[in-house]
Amino acid sequence: MYDFFISTCADDTVTRETINCVQAIKNYKFYWISAHGGGPCRPKNVGMTQFLLEDDALYFISIDRDIIFTQKHIDYLVEDLRSSDGMTIFGGCYVIKDGSRLACSDKADNSEIQLDGRMEEVMWMSTGFLGVSRKLVQLIVDELKLPLLTKGVLAASAYPFFEDRAYEDPNLGWLWLSEDYEFSRKARSVGANVLLDTRIWLEHLGKMKWTVKEMLLRQLDRRAYEGNFNKQAKNNDG
Repeated sequence: MYDFFISTCADDTVTRETINCVQAIKNYKFYWISAHGGGPCRPKNVGMTQFLLEDDALYFISIDRDIIFTQKHIDYLVEDLRSSDGMTIFGGCYVIKDGSRLACSDKADNSEIQLDGRMEEVMWMSTGFLGVSRKLVQLIVDELKLPLLTKGVLAASAYPFFEDRAYEDPNLGWLWLSEDYEFSRKARSVGANVLLDTRIWLEHLGKMKWTVKEMLLRQLDRRAYEGNFNKQAKNNDG
């Protein structure tokens, strides 16, 4: 039996930097699938469906095509998965490509995320570095009665775990959920938790490489600028 199943399925090809990270993983026996094309949803659905139907690993790990991680990050994620009851999505911290904020959603209670090494509950997790149990994936299929979809005779079958869609939140109104946020919504609807492990700080490749530390420094610079601006405006008004 494999320790876990890794999916780097995406709409575009996986970067060499991310491939190098996967190939550097040690101390585990894992199965790795990498597929792309057909939009952002279909490759991810194919990967998770193959995990559920064709493999026997207990845990599924999704890694985006342009995420840089280390062995320690994998160790933390596996530790999280093994210590839980199987009803939690776990994810790591990384920023969106403009470096302005974390890729995951806000906390469930709308308070500020503290990047202090503890777990933070968020509403929805991005799939850039995400871990989930076989138990939860199977429960989503069973409880939500997801159909097994096909696209032509030669295409791989897939459950619609990931869907880019409109959703009417009872508190926030109508939202447009990305495919990864929609997976978290499905998981929450069957009783799962969504936790951000703030020990895990990842790098995200774009036109430049963004880190969580650089995001925090930018936010501090912006707050200092806004503070100075507000102070000067008050002095001018006086």
